[in-house]
Amino acid sequence: EIMQLIDPKFAVSPAEYFQKGLTKNELMYKIGGISCTVPVQSESGSEQVTYLSGSNTGPQIVLENKVMTQSLLDDIYQKVKNINFYPFTLNWRGNPALETGDWLTLTDRDGTPFKTPNLSYTLTFKGGLTATSSANTNSSAQTVSAYSPPLNQIIKDINSRVDAAGKNSVYDGTEEPPYPKEGDIWFKKNGPDDEIWIYTKLADGTYDWVMTTSTRLSDEIQEKIDNSVPSDEIVKTINLSQEMDGKEWLKITGAKIWLTDQTRIDDAIIQDAMIGNLSASKLTAGTINASDVNIINLNASNISTGTLTAVDIEGVKIKGSKITSAGDVFSMLQDNGAITWIRNSDGKEIFKFYTTLINLQEGNVRLDVSDSGSLSIYSQKTDKDFLHFSAVGNTMSCSADLDRLQITGDNNSLSYTPTNFEYQSSGDNRPNLRVGVTGFKIGSNATYLSGDNNGAITAVASALNILSNVKISQFTNIGGNLSVNGSLSVIGSKNAAHVTRDGLRLTPAYETAESYLGDIGTAETGEDCTVIIPIEEHFSDVINTDYEYQVFLQSYSEGFVYIKSRDKTSFTVQSSVPNLPFTWEIKGKRRGYENDRLTLTDMKFEEIKEIEEQNFKEEEA
Repeated sequence: EIMQLIDPKFAVSPAEYFQKGLTKNELMYKIGGISCTVPVQSESGSEQVTYLSGSNTGPQIVLENKVMTQSLLDDIYQKVKNINFYPFTLNWRGNPALETGDWLTLTDRDGTPFKTPNLSYTLTFKGGLTATSSANTNSSAQTVSAYSPPLNQIIKDINSRVDAAGKNSVYDGTEEPPYPKEGDIWFKKNGPDDEIWIYTKLADGTYDWVMTTSTRLSDEIQEKIDNSVPSDEIVKTINLSQEMDGKEWLKITGAKIWLTDQTRIDDAIIQDAMIGNLSASKLTAGTINASDVNIINLNASNISTGTLTAVDIEGVKIKGSKITSAGDVFSMLQDNGAITWIRNSDGKEIFKFYTTLINLQEGNVRLDVSDSGSLSIYSQKTDKDFLHFSAVGNTMSCSADLDRLQITGDNNSLSYTPTNFEYQSSGDNRPNLRVGVTGFKIGSNATYLSGDNNGAITAVASALNILSNVKISQFTNIGGNLSVNGSLSVIGSKNAAHVTRDGLRLTPAYETAESYLGDIGTAETGEDCTVIIPIEEHFSDVINTDYEYQVFLQSYSEGFVYIKSRDKTSFTVQSSVPNLPFTWEIKGKRRGYENDRLTLTDMKFEEIKEIEEQNFKEEEA
């Protein structure tokens, strides 16, 4: 599939690519020729035929296509022969809107813009987006002969087109025309753009090609096009029609019209209208049906007779001692600032809403509920009570059917949902409480105890003080360091865990009946067949050399070694031959525990049996 390059007018400035992120080949790439080798069946069998279009010099494109013909290859060459660009590699921020096959307008560090195709495009996202664009092609310098034979000059002159005046030639292509005259025109292909160059005399008296125009828009014009936004105030359709009463009308469709200055309409037919301000003095005839309109701010002095029925009254003051509103079951009486609801069947007062003075004449709003009545704040939308108060005898109760309750103070808040209860206070090391379906958390941000719905409990504190015995029946995982200030008793193995090629392996600790510590080293006897091995000072701090310690030897050559003498700071080794290499291991009793041997604990046999049974069940699970 042969795809055409597309120019989306996409530009990349130096601010968008990395330092030294642009590598540009100063030799422009231009296709010399295209070739394709296809198998062709003949009487003698299958043979390979190579079709060639264009020149066999310069950069070549080699296609693989089993159904290619010479005419198809010529068509392809005509479409791509004028493509030219500078090969490049660009490491930049990237843009997902850009695709492979788009032309890129790049600006190098010198501020020179140039266009080149995005032939290879890789986007990478690792916390941020980066991209690599490139067109890695091999360029070759174009060969320009300094001398052209007369016959070749005649052929080139015939190939050029003479302009209307008959004096100048018109050229096209990407190669600079040879032997131009002043006023000659060159239609040059530059990437996806077409440029017009004229051979002109310069200010210094020399002649050179000067570009006069290009299909590439200037940066200022391109920015205005990119940032232009159609306005909602543009009339979408204006046309003439014969729609109404046989007359030619001007019809405006699909837009709102906003006239901001004085406008006069001599004769209008307005089928439906909303008028913000209307002077009633302009109404000189007709009838206004009051059932179709709402009238506000009406001067009541102009109402002299009649009955007001089913009306809305706003912004008025009604004077009088009592106002009664009668309903089917209850009546409401407003008297002296109090509102009372009375049951019509027996005249009993059910509710009374009023104010009273308490606490040094401060006002208090009260609602009296008679007998066993109740008070509800009800939502018709959800068909639930926001709040419900009731009393049976001397027992008061309150309920709320809420999805969320939030009480907020200056530095704390209390919230409740059907699945969560939470108390929050601001500031460091302030107490907080949260209990919900996902677990609980008690304490501050620095010190807290939490648990999740998987049964795990987490305690975070600078120090955890437990003043009684702790029994942990299940597996315990300690992620940090563990320091034991007292004795450590273990029922089961004490292992070190090692990562191996096929998993985590355990090595049990080597233990003796008494509390011994060991050290290992290598040495070599001298010419006199002896060597003194000093006991390392730090090691002598942890073992008691006042007690007898043991040394084990192993030679690494022919001969044997033995301990000649021992003291508190060193031991002497004797060998059967001079210069005998060997290894030694020393074991001494740990300071403070010199007399410990198979110490008996106070744990009962039943407790040990219970622990072992629990461990056995866990291993089976």
